[in-house]
Amino acid sequence: LDDLCNKYGICHIHNTREMAQLLENTRLAISAPGSMVYELANRGVPSIFLIGADNQVHSAHSQQKEGWCFSFEGRHSENVAIAINKALDLWMLEDHSLEEMSQRARKLVDGKGAERIVAEIFNENKEDTQSISLEGFGVILRALTVDDVELVRGWRNHPAVADFMFDQSHISKEQAQDWFEGLVLSDNQIFYLIEYKDEKIGVISAKSQDGNRLSKASVIIPGFYMAPQSRYKNSILAFSPSLVLIEHLFNLPQCTKLLAQVLPDNKAAIRYNESLGYIIQTDDSEDFITMTLSADSFEVAKQNLKKILRF
Repeated sequence: LDDLCNKYGICHIHNTREMAQLLENTRLAISAPGSMVYELANRGVPSIFLIGADNQVHSAHSQQKEGWCFSFEGRHSENVAIAINKALDLWMLEDHSLEEMSQRARKLVDGKGAERIVAEIFNENKEDTQSISLEGFGVILRALTVDDVELVRGWRNHPAVADFMFDQSHISKEQAQDWFEGLVLSDNQIFYLIEYKDEKIGVISAKSQDGNRLSKASVIIPGFYMAPQSRYKNSILAFSPSLVLIEHLFNLPQCTKLLAQVLPDNKAAIRYNESLGYIIQTDDSEDFITMTLSADSFEVAKQNLKKILRF
């Protein structure tokens, strides 16, 4: 094969480990419609598929309907000739025509399948104490998924949120993905997306203080912020997510106390926590204020908040 390729000036690359890079620089491909279909679609490569087995027929035909490739019966020589002619026709098209086919392909396969599988396996194996969703007081808390990461990253990087974080550095896309991969494998913390009337309005979380399993923790640290542009940010509804999560946490078998650490100039967060029953434990540190919440204090605060919440 090498000799034949050299004779006609064709570059032959055998058993490459750089397939993704090669496809990224490929204008048009001729391939069998096996699993390679998904790699070509992910990299946005317009393609000609030559069917070589019965189990490839459905894949080839269904992909052709998406408008980014053409399929031919490759087990007959006359069809191969037709396919090659079609490839030459496509090669002669203007770049914008092939680019349209490329964009259609990229929309089909985003390359995040492995992450979704890991997330689903993890969620299936999570203990009941780390519920996939919680509901109450008008809101739904849904466990964060890989599809939420970019949305949450945008909220976290907004000055209205980042300015009140201990770590105020900008979070890159890569850092966010690495963080989520760690979250998926963790049993000592959980992050929920807050939804109200099908609108995503914020994030709330919980992690064990000692780093051990959340379901076994006696002290748990909640975290919470509303989406920067949320119209509910300063409304009474902002208490609903915390009421749902805190009630859930105090129902865990060993949880006796919740802990919050707040920047001293974050007066809104201090008032918010006090409304939930938190008490300032110490003000010795110049870096942050420590607040704690017991189940009894929370129960009193919850009853007071329920009087003004309409849920």
